[in-house]
Amino acid sequence: MDYEYKKLKEKLNTKLGEKLYCSCLAQYNKRFQKKDVLSLPYKYFKDIYKNGDRAKYEYEYFNIRVRLSYLQILAINDDKYLTELEETISAICDEYTWNLPTHILIDKENGKFDYSFIDLFCAETALALSETLFIFQDKLSFDIKERIKFSLKTKIIDNFESRSFWYEKNIGTNW
Repeated sequence: MDYEYKKLKEKLNTKLGEKLYCSCLAQYNKRFQKKDVLSLPYKYFKDIYKNGDRAKYEYEYFNIRVRLSYLQILAINDDKYLTELEETISAICDEYTWNLPTHILIDKENGKFDYSFIDLFCAETALALSETLFIFQDKLSFDIKERIKFSLKTKIIDNFESRSFWYEKNIGTNW
């Protein structure tokens, strides 16, 4: 497959690959170097429902995913980034939901959140972690690989298998 670790490493050694690597390294150094990977604060999640402030949560949410993207490329070329890649994966797996809070359905009768809804961002996070697991399968520690699998199962697979979604019932309308 074209996504095998060795083949990706070879592609980074091309002129175009080196340009991509240098660009990612520069952006990574500018935005993330010497900054700890932080989990999303629950306070930011609550602020969305208290005062409508979604900027802080979304900024941190997308920052973590951008960091993951840069580290995927950097770690292919240099193993020194593997530890931080694992820390970033761990922070993502720690999130109680991969949905954007504004996309979480609320049962108005009992005020409960439906964290099992799979929105686009939840699905994109699952895809990014799945790709990372596949590409770095021989590089990631056993526990991180298991955390990815567990998170994918509980946040995506179990949720998808245990319910039907509105778009499955509306096939033929706009789908």
